[in-house]
Amino acid sequence: MSERLNVLFLPSWYPSDELPVNGIFVREYARAVSLKHNVAVLYLATQAGPYRDYDDEGIRTIKHAVPFSGAGIGLARYIRQGLRDFAQLHRSFRPDLIHVHMVYPAGLLAMAIALRYRIPLVLSEQMNPFAGYMSNMLKRVLVRRAMAAAQVICPISLFLQRQMEQQGAKGPFVIVPNVVNTRLFTACPPAPRAAGEPKRIVLIALLDYPADVPDIKGINYLLRGLAQLSNHRDDFTLDIIGDGPKRAEYEATAAELQLNDKVRFLGMKAKVEVARLLHDYDFLVMPSLSESMGVVVIEALASGKPVVSTRCGGPEEVLTEQVGLLVDKASVKALCGGVAWMLDHYRDYDPQAIAAYARSRYTYEAVAAQFDAVYRQALGTGKRQ
Repeated sequence: MSERLNVLFLPSWYPSDELPVNGIFVREYARAVSLKHNVAVLYLATQAGPYRDYDDEGIRTIKHAVPFSGAGIGLARYIRQGLRDFAQLHRSFRPDLIHVHMVYPAGLLAMAIALRYRIPLVLSEQMNPFAGYMSNMLKRVLVRRAMAAAQVICPISLFLQRQMEQQGAKGPFVIVPNVVNTRLFTACPPAPRAAGEPKRIVLIALLDYPADVPDIKGINYLLRGLAQLSNHRDDFTLDIIGDGPKRAEYEATAAELQLNDKVRFLGMKAKVEVARLLHDYDFLVMPSLSESMGVVVIEALASGKPVVSTRCGGPEEVLTEQVGLLVDKASVKALCGGVAWMLDHYRDYDPQAIAAYARSRYTYEAVAAQFDAVYRQALGTGKRQ
């Protein structure tokens, strides 16, 4: 199948002016797939915002706000509006295949379109924990029906696939990882350090979960680990890039642990700025309790930086001894020891070799080739009823 297909992306999350990092990985997927196929994006936002139909670097993108919550009348309105928007788009763009990203709610719209127009359906999934979709019986039924309508299901990791299977997904499964823009994230040598200048650690995380939700990013464990480490050595700093309701809690923890001279909170940064900033750091740390993969991990690797990560699901499928270090999750002692070891050994890693590892797996070209094979598989299987 060498011809260019028309592929319609239907995401549950997608970046907007109001939420610029919401589902930004789907936009990266669209850019990757557009190397081999014609891509259009139809995004029905569940938050308020203006209607837009515009060209995004050669990708026609339609955004239409249909705010709702729950799985009742609002969801039915979402699907009706999506069918109307698709009918209008269909006049000028006739998809050979629908690629839905995150099963709820876009998977339900995709299922309706696929059944009405008899178009094959591929589902990519990122949600972690996947059980978060299953908040009530109605949603469980709807999500399982949407998963069953897909010719191929593409979780980003085996860790996520197993979660989906526990919730009734039958496959067939093809794991396709996140993608990184290796034209933006590039390797460079370790930053030169003057005598006595501290080594620089970075943590990048969205802190956009409610303040009363447990510390799923594991940042409090890391801060307590660094407090212990600071009793023995004074040669490091940590910058935290990200923002959201949990930031105040982490700032309070850092102050309580007397880490104000060690830890800085830089707030949200655009992806292009993150790529530039990564050149100034010596390694990345990810202390999460659960991650389906971790986009920031592969962005750091593409930048030639080693990674210290907890064993929290997806990162175990990414990191090898040649590119990083895995430690136990939810452990102050393990994070303290892992960071201490990396402070002494980060220069033993070859930045170019780390970046080459990332390029071999996570570039636009590599992921586009994987999706091309998935599309070929989906178009060859016929409709699943």
